[in-house]
Amino acid sequence: MGWYKRRCKFDVSSHLRRRREAAGIKRSELAQCVCYQPAAICNWEAGRLCVDQQTLMQLEDIFGKLSAARPKLQRDMLIANLSELCASLSDDDVWSLIDRARYLRLTSEEGNNE
Repeated sequence: MGWYKRRCKFDVSSHLRRRREAAGIKRSELAQCVCYQPAAICNWEAGRLCVDQQTLMQLEDIFGKLSAARPKLQRDMLIANLSELCASLSDDDVWSLIDRARYLRLTSEEGNNE
C-alpha cells in the first residue's frame, strides 16, 4: 500500500460506501453536501485518500439525518403511488385491503395497551 494508508488512523472506505449506498444517494449528491468533488468521494471509498476528521463528522451527520428521514420518505412515496395502485384494483380488492388495515390497526392498538 502507499503512504496514504499509513497516514490514515483507520480505514473508513468500506464504511463510507455502505452508508452512502444505504442512504440511496449518489457520490455527486454526497459531494455537493460536503463541498467536495465527486472524485474525492470515489477516492475516499476506494481508500486512496483519507477523509479528514471534520468532514467525517459532517458525513456521519448527513447519514444520520438521511436515516431518520427514510421512514417519512417511504411513507410519502407510498401515499403518492397509492392512487395508481388503487386504480388497478377491483372494488372487492380495495374493501378487502381496508378491512385488513382496520384489523391490523386494532390488533396493534390492543398490543400497545397491554
